[in-house]
Amino acid sequence: MIKVLLGLCACKVAVLIVATVVAGLVLWMARDSIRPFILGLLFVYLLDPPVRWLVRRGVRRIFAILIVFGVIGVSTDLGLRWLRNATAKWARP
Repeated sequence: MIKVLLGLCACKVAVLIVATVVAGLVLWMARDSIRPFILGLLFVYLLDPPVRWLVRRGVRRIFAILIVFGVIGVSTDLGLRWLRNATAKWARP
């Protein structure tokens, strides 16, 4: 009885190892296609809390999303302008 249980467990472990290897190979082969989805999930994970905060304050969800994207866009623009000016001053002899 114990040998049968051990054999069954060993079979399950082998199937789990094979399934893990196959899943790893599929993800590796599709890595270029999966990258945008992973970045999208990261953006949703990072941007959902400020949107929820605004919605709890009474802002409609669509406007909350637009506000968050606007703040990110303006912040990125100002940061890149500052970086351009800082590197231009640094690069001058």
